[in-house]
Amino acid sequence: MPPLVLAHPNCILFITHGGLLSTTETVHFGVPIIGIPVFADQFINVDKSVSRGFAKRVDLSHETPKRLKVAISEVIGDPSYREKAKYLSLVYHDRPVPPGRLLVHWVEHAVKTRGAPHLRSRALSTPWHQKTYLDLAALVAVVTFGLYITAKRLFKSKFLTAAAVAPSLDIFIFIYGAERGARARDIVRRSRARGSAASLSPQISGILYLSIQSLMTERPGSRTGTAASVICPGNGDGGLLFD
Repeated sequence: MPPLVLAHPNCILFITHGGLLSTTETVHFGVPIIGIPVFADQFINVDKSVSRGFAKRVDLSHETPKRLKVAISEVIGDPSYREKAKYLSLVYHDRPVPPGRLLVHWVEHAVKTRGAPHLRSRALSTPWHQKTYLDLAALVAVVTFGLYITAKRLFKSKFLTAAAVAPSLDIFIFIYGAERGARARDIVRRSRARGSAASLSPQISGILYLSIQSLMTERPGSRTGTAASVICPGNGDGGLLFD
């Protein structure tokens, strides 16, 4: 529809699909509308016009003719629609500089400054990895991995038991003066690992030592305060020594 039709004083209503240009023209000329949106941004444009009080929405359906007739009667019979449209048109036109002069000014400004590089968006000089947020993705990945490793270690340190010693590791405990060495060796055998670690953790060594000490003190008169030495093959002759 030519814009001059909306400028005619006898044009009191504009029925439109709610496109952006049509909505802008109605605001420019101060004419209320009835919007029948079909797709894309038309629904948004019509809903915004309705919220501003100068439009009425009619959905496209089999009842459209009846609803359209009711909407036409309501918009024409209620002067608030036209008053709101005229008010928005006044706001739209109340500018310090007319749009034509403003356009000429900025064109001349771009020519004088050789392309107006100071007005260009910084996004034009942003590295590609920042445009695609790869730096942010890398940061999130590193933080997530760090939290995973920390949680894994905390979980292991909290729930580590004698059965969690590393695999493929032969553990020998020599008990000096223990009256129940057979049962002590059985405790160690049950705590044998099935992994590839090179040494016994302090927590497990403490558990084994306390278990052996409890066996040694079961019978009155048994030796106490003896030493238990944990020797791990493949890790030298050293280990953890308890006195």
